[in-house]
Amino acid sequence: MSRLIGKLPAAAEALLKEAANTGLPGSLIRRIAIDRAYETIAKSHPEMLKRDTNMKVNFLARCAFINVFEATAIDGGDPAFNGKFIVDPADKATVKKLDEAMLAVAKEKWGAKAQQVFDNLVKTGKKPEVGFVKEPYKNKDGGAYDGFEDMFYVTAKSSTRPLLIDRDKTPLVQSDGRPYSGCKAIIQVEFWAQDNKWGRGIRAQLKGLQFHSDGDAFSGGAPASADDFDDIADGVDAGDLA
Repeated sequence: MSRLIGKLPAAAEALLKEAANTGLPGSLIRRIAIDRAYETIAKSHPEMLKRDTNMKVNFLARCAFINVFEATAIDGGDPAFNGKFIVDPADKATVKKLDEAMLAVAKEKWGAKAQQVFDNLVKTGKKPEVGFVKEPYKNKDGGAYDGFEDMFYVTAKSSTRPLLIDRDKTPLVQSDGRPYSGCKAIIQVEFWAQDNKWGRGIRAQLKGLQFHSDGDAFSGGAPASADDFDDIADGVDAGDLA
């Protein structure tokens, strides 16, 4: 991830202020406006860029346990948008991309000790300390959850709502019925290195999802289609639909 440093030129500062005043605080429209403002400034003032210990990655995965329309608290934590994203080990290109992104973040954070720290973090246990885990996601009894058998997965969350778009890049809302747990999506995460009083690890922030294709929903079957229903004529009651 790149961020702006130093005193901004007046025009750039005005652009950021305008973006910050777009929409409501914490809204998706404001976040998009600010992101676009930063991108514009970064292109016109590359000398003001500084590399941080973050890295964005896009990858195709199957969604599971996703809460992307409303922030949800899990295990007593703060409400967040989150999900787990199943990666097939046979997809070696994606596995390599995720591995390299995490290692790059580790090198920026820990320098010469990066490989040693990274190796320690990827050791799995009750709580893996990396966003990309190379083993199935397991329940409290030690068995793999449905759909995770022989698979890897990425755990990602965000305190702000991720960008949700359809195949044609149009925004998605909850009533669209996608994305859902079981579908495939292009996931964007941003890996970042944590090393503070709350622990050490390489976390993944959920930045966005683009719906890719339908799949068997973990709740039992893919969502219904409008084509599964007939037009309702006047006077039809519930008994006529049996």
